[in-house]
Amino acid sequence: MHPYEVGNTKNVKKVKNLTSGQDVKVILTLNDVDLKIFLSLPRVDVSKVTCTYLEVYDNDFLPRYMIDRLVYEYLQKSRIDKNKDPELYAMQKVILNGIYGNTIKKQDLTFYDSLKSKAFMAPQWGIWTTSYTKKHLLGLALQIEGWLYSDTDSIYCYDTEENREKLETFNRDVKKVMTKFCERTGYIHPELLELGNFELEHEIKKFKALKQKEYLFTTKEGKLIVKAAGCNKEEMPLNDLLYKMKMLPVGTKRIPLPRKKPADAIIDGVAYHNECSYYEKIFTEQEALKYMMFLQMMEDEIYD
Repeated sequence: MHPYEVGNTKNVKKVKNLTSGQDVKVILTLNDVDLKIFLSLPRVDVSKVTCTYLEVYDNDFLPRYMIDRLVYEYLQKSRIDKNKDPELYAMQKVILNGIYGNTIKKQDLTFYDSLKSKAFMAPQWGIWTTSYTKKHLLGLALQIEGWLYSDTDSIYCYDTEENREKLETFNRDVKKVMTKFCERTGYIHPELLELGNFELEHEIKKFKALKQKEYLFTTKEGKLIVKAAGCNKEEMPLNDLLYKMKMLPVGTKRIPLPRKKPADAIIDGVAYHNECSYYEKIFTEQEALKYMMFLQMMEDEIYD
């Protein structure tokens, strides 16, 4: 179950009205972290929010075997020079991100219940990871002057002295958290103290965001960088003409689908068996939209 989920979609035909100031009845499934974020939004009238169902669980850290694996893979990645060996760095990044990704895989709702008991990793790990990331990212971004856009782990904003000071304060606070983590777990690796810190990646002189996961910018050195998942970059004019486009050329999208047959794999000499695995099917933009609408229709039927 994702942190934000519209439960009764037939009663909420225009969820976008949440940002227009109009009263809209919405049923949301939220964990404790997302609930705090939701209630802090300026357009949310707390007096009109009611709880219709509540589940309570123990709050704890990840199991030690999971922490050890994450730390190991992160240290492997942090010790690779991405400029000298970009391919090895990219491979290690995929391995590390895949640990998180396998806790939040979107699943075919037709046999979701049968897959749930066979999941390789607990989905709540990914859900709370997403929520805490959102909490820290939004918490910082809302303090930033000229906040333009944010992706999964980045903030695009004006380059001011005040903004740099806020980033430095955030990084100091994160280092304090990581210091406590090292004290609790016994790790003594200095690389871990940099985990979760923001660093200046680009100085930008021009920026344009088209939609989620689709934006472009020109660096101070004049290099044009396009970030556009699923778009055909070969058909793009890689110059300032891009800034005049309302949408980028359509490419393809990869959607993970559950494979119903069991799967076996050998990773680092260790044999693994899973009752369910995934494969990625390639869709055009239009096909992907139809498929996602089909899933939404099924979700409506389940909740009704």
